[in-house]
Order: sequence, then C-alpha cells, then structure tokens
Amino acid sequence: MSDVAPLAPLPGAAEPSAEPERTGAWIPWMFVLGFVIVFIANGIMLTVALNTFNGLSTDGAYDRGLAYNQELADYDAMRAMGWVPVAAFDRAGPTVDGVTDGTASLTLHDADGQPITRGTVAVEVMRPASQTYDFTVLLPHRGDGRYAAPVTLTLRGVWELRFAVSHPSGDYQLRERIDIR
Repeated sequence: MSDVAPLAPLPGAAEPSAEPERTGAWIPWMFVLGFVIVFIANGIMLTVALNTFNGLSTDGAYDRGLAYNQELADYDAMRAMGWVPVAAFDRAGPTVDGVTDGTASLTLHDADGQPITRGTVAVEVMRPASQTYDFTVLLPHRGDGRYAAPVTLTLRGVWELRFAVSHPSGDYQLRERIDIR
C-alpha cells in the first residue's frame, strides 16, 4: 500500500473514450442525397407538365389569329342582318349525380319580329376548361323560329353552348354560358 497518488492527465490531453472516432465522411453523401431528391422532384414535375393540359384550347390558334380581321368582318355582317336571337337551356328536372337533362334551344326573329325559318342550326356543347366532354347536336326547327333538341350534361359546372346557324341569307353564331349546380 503505497502512498503514491495516481498520475493526473496532462493539460490538453484527450480523455480515453468508448465512442468510436467521428469522421466527416458522411457529409458529402448528404449533399448527394439532397441533389438526388431535387432531381426526382424535378423529374416528377416535368412528367406531369408534359402529360397534362398544354394551355391551348383552340386548334390552329396561330392561323385563327392571322385571320382575325376576317372574323371581325364576318361579325359585322352578322350584326347587319338584324336578327334577334334568344338562346336557352331549359332543365327537364333536377341534377342527379352530376347529370342534367334538358333542352337546348335557339329562337330567331328578324328585325321586324318575323321568325327565321329554313335554317340549319347546330349547337356545340362544350366545357371551357376541357375538350373531353364536348359534343355537337343538330337542332331541328320546332316552329315560330324556334330550334330545339334534348341535351344531357354529364358534369356540374360551367358549360358553353355555341350555336351555329346556316341560312340562305347568311350565317349566324351565338355563344351562351350556363352554370349547372
């Protein structure tokens, strides 16, 4: 039994530890993992962007833009005919499971109040945001300048009815928006 005290550690010397020594080798791998996550997210967004709506809702938009002055002249000629159109969509009943039955109609009179007959009328029923549900219906003449046919709308929301009249005295077009709730 000795009176000798244990040696004190030298100042600045490391204490012995049971932990393994830490190295910084994992840090570059965290940067690589971060870039991999960014590339995966960008790949998903690129795939979604290329496979969804492209923003064009009109076929031949550039060509139609070039012919815009002709469209303005056609519109002026249509207005000069003096026709008085009344477009309507009359529901046959309530909307059930998003389906609405009804009648699309267009009533045409001239400036003197006489009914316009001998015309061929078609209505293009379309969704403004998608072309998936678009369809066209011919409207037969029902008398007194009224052209009408049954139409079934398969979704709630905004629909656009584009009436196109072909008549010996000229063509006529009219658009009407309806909201099905």
